[in-house]
Amino acid sequence: MDISQALVCLLKSELHRKDFPTGFKGFFATGEVTANGVRYQVQAQAVLAGSKSDPTATVEATTDDMAAALADLVIGDLGPRTFNGGNTGYRAAARVAAHGQYYQVSVLAVRLR
Repeated sequence: MDISQALVCLLKSELHRKDFPTGFKGFFATGEVTANGVRYQVQAQAVLAGSKSDPTATVEATTDDMAAALADLVIGDLGPRTFNGGNTGYRAAARVAAHGQYYQVSVLAVRLR
């Protein structure tokens, strides 16, 4: 299984709605995957734009909607990355729309040593 496939599987099984401690609302997933024999620590998040400043804002997208949007991002934009500290892995980030709302999203996969 390649890294994109592994990430999509994790997103479909682990993504859940979250109210972040910062006041933002959205979705979050974390876990470990193995791709081509290499282990990665994964984190994905989707933050509803403007949800911190508007406490009445509600997340309209479903978990399935956001998992599909993140899967599209991973398949289309995932690229190799060297992170601060020298760790390597993959990253994709963008602003995506779901149910007429905009979310700032990111998916990180950091290679475990």
